[in-house]
Amino acid sequence: MSSEPSHTTLEQAATIVAACSIPNATVSYLASGATSEVWQVRAGDGHYALRIAIPNPWEPCSYEPEFAIRQQLTAIGGRVARPVATNSDVNTGAGAEWSLDEYVAGGDAERAIDATVARDLGEVLARLHEIPVEGFGLLRNQRAPLCGVTSTARAGIMSRLQQPWPFSGDTLDDHPIASAAPELLGPLRSLEVRLWGVVEPVGWAVINHTDLHRGQLALANGRLAALLDFGDAAAGPRCWDIASFAYFNGWELTRALLAGYTHDATTQRELEADAKAFGVILALHHAGRAGPLNQPGRLDGALRYLRERLPDLSDAAT
Repeated sequence: MSSEPSHTTLEQAATIVAACSIPNATVSYLASGATSEVWQVRAGDGHYALRIAIPNPWEPCSYEPEFAIRQQLTAIGGRVARPVATNSDVNTGAGAEWSLDEYVAGGDAERAIDATVARDLGEVLARLHEIPVEGFGLLRNQRAPLCGVTSTARAGIMSRLQQPWPFSGDTLDDHPIASAAPELLGPLRSLEVRLWGVVEPVGWAVINHTDLHRGQLALANGRLAALLDFGDAAAGPRCWDIASFAYFNGWELTRALLAGYTHDATTQRELEADAKAFGVILALHHAGRAGPLNQPGRLDGALRYLRERLPDLSDAAT
């Protein structure tokens, strides 16, 4: 996170806030992410977060589907920040893409996630996965209908993940994992049919958050206050979100999440089994991202996951 904005200005942020008819507002820079710079807005009893898009052709913002998702979840108590407006609602004349939301404080956000928070998140994901969506993959930048950018599950995976063997069409020998851990290639190849099975054919897809690391969870008083940042939401199999949470937070907490997601024990077991396989796809994605982003920790994490999970998955595949 940058300590200073590099793409937007206080004047630009203040102009947007004024156009949204928020009187006597105090605007201050908060943080920067991959797609947005965030400004904090205080006005009387109101507290808001203003995100202004950073021009980035490789990772464009998607405020419109985010607005629709959080609007629907807010209506059913879904523990998300209530959306207020985007540039499609208010013409500021600035030409920038932006989104204004109610601010959700996470006073103990650094505290370790526990089973209660995991169950809370499971309930949110169950509601998220009930929102109708068409197609597959990253969502088109529109509120209605919510629609993936591709018409096939395979292309949908490709739209969100980097080098997700076996869906990329490349051989496993071309993947960074081949040089980092060649001993894993045999067990991975034995899983190819299983990996296709959790993605394709898919009779229906749900909206997945897809990036459920701890930083996406605002916590307060030992509970989940809000699930944040739907900018990478994608339509795909519902085990995707279960796998994403497990990849970052472990399987013990994932079982607590599944208890919040559904009371049906059979469904819990099926989702856990599919998520363990989908986690292999996520590990390959993170391994593929490690080099381009100069983040070797991603590769280390991917190798840890694969070495832990592949023995059980390979036994089940034979």
